[in-house]
Amino acid sequence: MSPSSSDLIGQLLAIRLEVSHWSGSLERFLKRYQPAGILLSMPRWQSPEAAAELSGRLAGALSTPPFLRPGDERTIDRLASPLPSPRAAADAGLSAVERLAGLVGRGFQLLGFNSYGGPTLDLVAPGAGSPFVDRAFSADPQIVARCGDAFIRELEHHRIVACPGSFPGLGNASGSRHDPPLVIDKPMAALWREDLVPYRELLSRMALVRVSPAAYKAFDYDLPKPAPLSERVVEGLLRVRMGYRGAAVADLNAVGVAGQKLSVGQAAVRAVNSGCDLLVVRGEGELAEAFAALQEGVQSGALPPERLEGAVSRTRGAKKGLALPSGTISVPDWDQLLHECKQFGEELRTQE
Repeated sequence: MSPSSSDLIGQLLAIRLEVSHWSGSLERFLKRYQPAGILLSMPRWQSPEAAAELSGRLAGALSTPPFLRPGDERTIDRLASPLPSPRAAADAGLSAVERLAGLVGRGFQLLGFNSYGGPTLDLVAPGAGSPFVDRAFSADPQIVARCGDAFIRELEHHRIVACPGSFPGLGNASGSRHDPPLVIDKPMAALWREDLVPYRELLSRMALVRVSPAAYKAFDYDLPKPAPLSERVVEGLLRVRMGYRGAAVADLNAVGVAGQKLSVGQAAVRAVNSGCDLLVVRGEGELAEAFAALQEGVQSGALPPERLEGAVSRTRGAKKGLALPSGTISVPDWDQLLHECKQFGEELRTQE
């Protein structure tokens, strides 16, 4: 493998990191592998100042601006004040959705984050038993599309890149998204007129899209496989039929086939060959394993160079204009955000 190909592999990977402080060993690790993104979880979010400083150091260790986001999208709730759920905001109207997204966007911007793992575009009815009900706007595809559009636009106003999901739709699937694999048995026609409506309307505006971990009988009937490993879903539906030109994101920890958990390395090679571009792994060990497997895949020919180069090109395209953290935070601005978060929550509770 040429050095240039080796350098590209890190841009296929985003790492979930659980760290509470900066260290020399972490800096060396990041400089070695050069991941495209970091999902940061601090065991104790001691203060917004600590989060802002750490995000600045993480970005500074990488030669290419990384996607930076918290490992848990409810970080603002813990650091500032509990915010209403997307469902509660949608029930209160489009202006409430815009206000919620604005508070999230401002909070992320102040903390040094530049991307958000949402909004959720799944169609989920209240009381359906789905674990995603509070994160979903509605069961109505048109309402989800309008709310998703408003949320994404407000995040963009604060220079936060959205990563909506879960394509092509989890609907009212029950169980954990980490029980591999959830199987969606909706026919293609039903997916097209229901779950895919928000994507049909919004995909052209999405720099990133999160691929569902579920398997879809409409595409892989005989041997259901998780969507990130299905070329029929990612390449056939997302790329060809729907014309998506952005970067497809897959969480490898949610991937399995027929109940058999793949190794991270195996899943990484299969996902890129199926059309995924940015693969989320957990911790330094998984990132090193995925990196080595992708490197071996290029050397052996199992991962064609055009797949590698296409994935990196789409990920780099999604990074255009990506904001970088300063490493510091304005305390007065944070205090004002905290006040507005609390006020917004109280206002929506009085409307229930």
